[in-house]
Amino acid sequence: MAGSIAMTLGIGGIGLWLAMSWLYPYLLRYLQYKEMYKPNYQGVMIPLAVGWLIPFSQLFAWPGAVYGGLFSHWLTQTTVIWGIAYAGWRDDQFGGLEAKGLGGHFALWWKEGRFTTGLWKVVIASFLAGLVSILFSNSLVELLLHFFLLILTTNLINLLDLRPGRALKGFFGLFLLLLSFTSLSLSVALWLPTVMACLFLIRGDLKARSMLGDTGSNSLGMVLGCWIVFFASNSLKWIILTIAILIHIYAEKRSLTILIQNTPVLHWVDMLGRTKDKKKTRINS
Repeated sequence: MAGSIAMTLGIGGIGLWLAMSWLYPYLLRYLQYKEMYKPNYQGVMIPLAVGWLIPFSQLFAWPGAVYGGLFSHWLTQTTVIWGIAYAGWRDDQFGGLEAKGLGGHFALWWKEGRFTTGLWKVVIASFLAGLVSILFSNSLVELLLHFFLLILTTNLINLLDLRPGRALKGFFGLFLLLLSFTSLSLSVALWLPTVMACLFLIRGDLKARSMLGDTGSNSLGMVLGCWIVFFASNSLKWIILTIAILIHIYAEKRSLTILIQNTPVLHWVDMLGRTKDKKKTRINS
C-alpha cells in the first residue's frame, strides 16, 4: 500500500510538474496581454494572478479521481475552484483599494451604494459554498457549519497574501494539519495537483517575482475548505471555524502583518526563503 502510494506520488508529481512547466509560459504571455503586471509591495512591476495555475492543475486530477472512486468530490472541488478563481480574477483586474476587509466592502455598499468587485466575490463565494454544503451535509447544522467554513477559509488565505510566500506557507500549514488529522492522505488524486502547483509557484512568490493574486489565494482557500468539509471530523471543523472567525475579527480591526512581525516564531516562518533583492522582475519558477 505504501509503495503504491509512493509510486503514485512520484509518477503523478513528475507528470504534473512537466505539464505545469509547459503551461506556465503561456500563462505569463496571457497575463502580459491582459496588462496584468502590477506593482508588488516593494513597488516592483511583476505578473499578477499566476495563481490561475491552481484551477488549471485540477484538470489533471480526473483520471486518478475516477480510479479512486472520488469523481463526485473531484467534480465539486474543480467546479467551485474555477468559480472562485474567476471571481478573484475579476477582482484582480478591476478591484481597487477603496475598501479593506469584508466589513469595508459591506460598509461601502451600505453607505454609498457601491457594489465593489470584492462584494461580488463574496456573493459568488457564498453561492459556491452553498452548493458544496448542500451536496455534502446531512443536517441543517452541518450545512451551516460547512457554509461558514467555506466562506471563511476562502478569504483566510487571501488575508495572508500581503507579503511574498505568506499565502502559500499558510496553505501548506493547513494542508499538513489536514494530512495529519484527517483521511485526506488517502485521497492523493484530490490534493496532489494543488500541492504540485503550489510547489511550482512558491519560488517565484518567495522571490517577489510573481503574485498569486486573489485568483490564486481565493482558490487555495476554497480548496482547503473543500478538504475540510470532505474529510475532517465535526470536532475539527468546529475548531477550525472558531480559529478562522477569530482571525477575521482580528484582521478587521488590526494588521496581521504587524502581528506576524512582532511574533518571533511567525516572523521567522514569514521570512523563511524570502529575498531582499528588490530589482529583479522576471519570473524563473
